Amino acid sequence: MNNRNSIQKSIDYIEEHLTEDISLNSLADLTFFSKYHFHRVFKLEAGKTVMEYVRERRLSRAIYELIYSSKTINEIAYSFSFHSQDAFDKAFKRV
Repeated sequence: MNNRNSIQKSIDYIEEHLTEDISLNSLADLTFFSKYHFHRVFKLEAGKTVMEYVRERRLSRAIYELIYSSKTINEIAYSFSFHSQDAFDKAFKRV
């Protein structure tokens, strides 16, 4: 498997598990790369770090939930692994 396929495999995993804990270690294990190598290759392929990508995807999905669901901000924040509404607000403002 080449680097691009490995990174795509990790992106597919991220998309399917946005509401769960996702770690650099678990993604590196998924692709059979070392943590260091995975981090470096992901940034080269995606243009951002793994956790930046995960955070941005979670925020994108959270925005969709805010618009199209009747859930509260707290419910949405917690469902996308933000540990408080304040953490969610800060991440949202950063992006």
